[in-house]
Amino acid sequence: MTPLCAAAYLRDAFAGSSVAVRVVEDRAVLQREYPLLAAVDRAAASVPRHRGCVVHLEYVPPAYERTVMLVGKGVTYDTGGCDIKAGGVMAGMSRDKCGAAAVAGFLK
Repeated sequence: MTPLCAAAYLRDAFAGSSVAVRVVEDRAVLQREYPLLAAVDRAAASVPRHRGCVVHLEYVPPAYERTVMLVGKGVTYDTGGCDIKAGGVMAGMSRDKCGAAAVAGFLK
């Protein structure tokens, strides 16, 4: 699942709910507001379907007393340093999105 497919999945999953989904995919915005993500994403950005993005999920209950923020890492596939990853480690690199999935599941 590519980053933009994951974002589309989340948009669909929360459609009609009280959770607002905002996806940041503009290259200039990513470079300005998320420079480290933009630096890591340089190689993938040359292929439009593999470009990175940032997904914000926001739920504001009718009455609340304080703000709680949950952050979950959602790297859809990590090939960084693949030349030094040995012993079958690459097989688990698609699991680097479990933090983001846990946050989305909590909000669902």
